[in-house]
Amino acid sequence: MPTLPPFLRTGQTEMDRDHARLFALEANLASVCAVAGTDEPCERCDPDRQRQCDHRISHLLEEFIGLAASHFRNEERHMVCLSQDEAQRHKYEHAEIASAFARLVAQNRDRPMIARPSEISLILHDWLDGHIVQYDLDLARRIQMATSPGRAA
Repeated sequence: MPTLPPFLRTGQTEMDRDHARLFALEANLASVCAVAGTDEPCERCDPDRQRQCDHRISHLLEEFIGLAASHFRNEERHMVCLSQDEAQRHKYEHAEIASAFARLVAQNRDRPMIARPSEISLILHDWLDGHIVQYDLDLARRIQMATSPGRAA
């Protein structure tokens, strides 16, 4: 499993484990097909290869959606240490990430592939780095402050 870059480590074991697993899913996309990470159209591959890729991508998306939902629930359990506005913005970002994947699948409805690896990777990469820096590092710091010894809960 890929390790998180130091600037993305929150210090919260569960959060960092989930983030590392999400990075691993992104890395797995590169192994789906020979043209992963490029703008090559999937239609260039023969139909059997497209079906194989679609099957693997579908499984990766299913795994991502399950992990993301669990990760979001875990984070949202800890949002009591945030103001109501901060918690709402963070939850909104979670909903936006889920919506980005739903839009991707919907726009590919009439194509032979549920989504190209490069399309999924783009969403994952933007979310993982951006969301962790903008929201999760602060949430982790607040969790630490709220649970540190000598501090009233």
